[in-house]
Amino acid sequence: MLRLKDGQIDIWENILPEPLRTLPEELAKVDKLLDDDCFLEPFLKNHHKRMGRPTYPIEKYLRLMYLKHRYNLGYESLIQEVGDSFTWRRFCRIAIDEGMPNPTTLIKAWKRYGDKVIEQLNEALIQKLKEENRIKHRKLRIDTTVIGSDIHHPTDATLMQDGVKVITRIIKKMRSYASHATRKFTDRTGEIKKKVFIYG
Repeated sequence: MLRLKDGQIDIWENILPEPLRTLPEELAKVDKLLDDDCFLEPFLKNHHKRMGRPTYPIEKYLRLMYLKHRYNLGYESLIQEVGDSFTWRRFCRIAIDEGMPNPTTLIKAWKRYGDKVIEQLNEALIQKLKEENRIKHRKLRIDTTVIGSDIHHPTDATLMQDGVKVITRIIKKMRSYASHATRKFTDRTGEIKKKVFIYG
């Protein structure tokens, strides 16, 4: 069963001092942005089951995943960092007396929701930013004209020629380190080039 919000009352809200109840500027903006129900709709469209075990609240999941990608954290590091921080707990709507989710819970959720939900969340974000005039976009015209050009066909002869060139180049580099090992090597590049020209 999809659970969007927790709905629990945080009894510690009035006990914490004001600095711990105030989010940093960046997190405050993201928190306000994620409060919009448009970010819950992709989950409702794709995972609207009313039966079964309740999922981890989507509002908490979204905020946890934001912190994960914003600070490039692994799942275990994310849970530890959020659990140890009053500020991050408040941002994620996780009460200070509430247990943190198991990392596997978030991993399973990521797999369950899939790339489709991520794409829809990105679309919802772009649409919201457009409506609030936070981003400006311009049309881009691309010329896709195709022009024919000669290419180097990988025939047997030319492949052999390329192989000889590479081997010769490697042997020449080796000579500066071990000249005695390359004493019997003969450069056949010119000979191969003539044969390719005749038979190619």
